Amino acid sequence: MATRPRAPASRPAPLDDLEALRAEVQAASTEAAAARKLAAESNAMIRDLHKALMEPQPGYEHSLLERMATVTIGIESGDRTGRILIKLIGFLGAIASLGGILYAIRDGITGGK
Repeated sequence: MATRPRAPASRPAPLDDLEALRAEVQAASTEAAAARKLAAESNAMIRDLHKALMEPQPGYEHSLLERMATVTIGIESGDRTGRILIKLIGFLGAIASLGGILYAIRDGITGGK
């Protein structure tokens, strides 16, 4: 009878597979822990940002976001008021020019009398 050659005597194949699986589980566990730590840090930063924007700071009655909204509304109102004043000045200038033209025409017809 012929004998079959045996596999090397280092370790049987199933134990090698088990060690590879253990290494994969350990790597996945390490990655999961790092992901949990990153998520916790991100949540803390979001809470700090929310607190800074939405809660009134010491010495102020309103939150930073509410104060920024008030400033923005004031700027937009001032911009609108400025445009209205410029148009009004242009309109008054046109009326003054028209009055001057009519005065000049009247003086030209009557000869300044």
